[in-house]
Amino acid sequence: MSSSPSTRIDDPPETANGEVRAGQTEEALTFPASYAQERMWFFYRLDPQDTSYNIPLFLRLTGDLDTDALHAALNDLIARHETLRTTFSETDSGLEQLIAEQLVLTIPTVDFSALLPAQAPIIEYEPIRTRLLHEIGRPFDLEDGPLLRALLLRLTHADHCLFVCVHHIVFDGWSIAVFARELAQAYRARIGGAPPDWTPLEIQYGDYAEWQREQLDEQTLADGLAYWTQHLAGDLPALQLPTDHPPPRTRTFSGDRLDFTLCPELTAAIKRLGHNQSATLYMVLLTGFAALLRRCTGQDDILIGSPLANRDNPQIEPLIGMFINTLPLRIDTSGDPSFADLLPRVRDVSLGAFAHQHISLEHIVKEVAPQRDLTGNPLFRVIFGLLNFDHPDIELPGLTVSLLRAPDWGTRFDLELHMWEHRDELHGALVFATDLFGRDSIQALAARFIRLLEAIVTDPHQPLWRIDILDSEERRQLLECWNDTAAPIPAATLPALFETQVAATPDAVAVIFEGTRLTYAQLNTAANHLAHELISRGVGPEHLIALVLPRGVDGVVAILAVLKAGAAYLPLDPDYPPARLAFMLTDAHPVLILTTIPTLSCLPEDT
Repeated sequence: MSSSPSTRIDDPPETANGEVRAGQTEEALTFPASYAQERMWFFYRLDPQDTSYNIPLFLRLTGDLDTDALHAALNDLIARHETLRTTFSETDSGLEQLIAEQLVLTIPTVDFSALLPAQAPIIEYEPIRTRLLHEIGRPFDLEDGPLLRALLLRLTHADHCLFVCVHHIVFDGWSIAVFARELAQAYRARIGGAPPDWTPLEIQYGDYAEWQREQLDEQTLADGLAYWTQHLAGDLPALQLPTDHPPPRTRTFSGDRLDFTLCPELTAAIKRLGHNQSATLYMVLLTGFAALLRRCTGQDDILIGSPLANRDNPQIEPLIGMFINTLPLRIDTSGDPSFADLLPRVRDVSLGAFAHQHISLEHIVKEVAPQRDLTGNPLFRVIFGLLNFDHPDIELPGLTVSLLRAPDWGTRFDLELHMWEHRDELHGALVFATDLFGRDSIQALAARFIRLLEAIVTDPHQPLWRIDILDSEERRQLLECWNDTAAPIPAATLPALFETQVAATPDAVAVIFEGTRLTYAQLNTAANHLAHELISRGVGPEHLIALVLPRGVDGVVAILAVLKAGAAYLPLDPDYPPARLAFMLTDAHPVLILTTIPTLSCLPEDT
């Protein structure tokens, strides 16, 4: 970026604390919405009941919890970050953020202590799961707010769970770490009887949104869009992942999440590979994911959305807010490359995207895909992201804190892969649309990704198509089970099977054509009569009979009669050109031709 938000907030009449700010009224501050928030607003107006952008946070607090201190700490956090007090309004000048001067949030407590069975997994306990799904599934009102809510679950007198849900329009993945870290700081301070002694924030999210619009002048926008237009030129590929269910006519945006971990040895090997290839960890993992998608789809042109934290300024790092910008990365996997061949392509694409990340996804979509796809993103259906912050180890006085995964996980994409590093291991989460995939398929996909990475670090120069990503059971199923198509063939002939049916249902209708109906018994009698006539003329096995008959009951009788006589038949359409009929009759040499007087004239004269 050409400059930073500090050029915005350091100018009078504002102060670094935002005590005097442009647009301030007695009730609220007003700022333009950021481009990312405009994108969220578009989906909100499309469906105000949609909850796929609700972000849940679920903490288990084991020990002596001071609920008063927890309430105070949460509201300290709300007072510190204006974005948590924000609502939105459409005006003649565009979408605006309205920042309330004060917001006090209560944390309702639900007591499950008398109901929870001993040693029961929390998420699997149905009353708790049902309550959490209800909270996640409640839509936020972006115009009236508030855009976060909290709930405290009491399991025992010394065991609680804190559930927080925030709308994505004021929150992102980075914000989770900021929220958890500062909530812990505020709680520790409140336990000691004092408010938290935080270093004041230099700017707030509204300052960033205003600065973003000031920096993106017409020329900067045009230059950035020129890059993205070239990057996305031509027909955009639609990734055809094999799914368990056909795409529904209407997407529900329901999702689930599967977590996996790369062992320390594999994590270290991936880092060494990146160092040796002059590539970042992000580039190595993105290349591996692109290779996996190539193997799963057989497509050379892969389009992946990648969320970038967009926090390359120190003033932005401590803020809670929606800074993320998801960019379309188009990766060419053609030519049967090895990992070492594909990595430079991914590096070039990544660096180009980083250099032009100041162009919002909304601007890119308007430029290259103006017809919005109301079922999801019009550019990509698959996401890859590497969280470049560590999940914090939260420490609270007298408490053991663990981060739990909330049930359910909405998604607007077919598949998302999010990875992060914690201590000496890489962790991953595959978020998937349950409209399309079953959990078993995603479990298998995660295992294939790990096997692919293990093969890559062992030999990055082997062609990707040679890497065996199937386990032994999948290989057996593919080569043996699915190819085991042998089936018992009944010994009875077709005439015998037909006569069995005649005996079972002689009076049932067998053939209908226009106004003619034949029962099974009538059809059998007619076929037997003709078969006897054919046999009397010497027709039998190894003989071919030509049938030149119009569509109707006569054709069915003739086919059965020929088969009953033990011969084979050659059906010929009377409407074929005479030359075509003559060729087929000469080539086949039938011993007899069955036809009718009306169709006799269509046969060649020398027949």
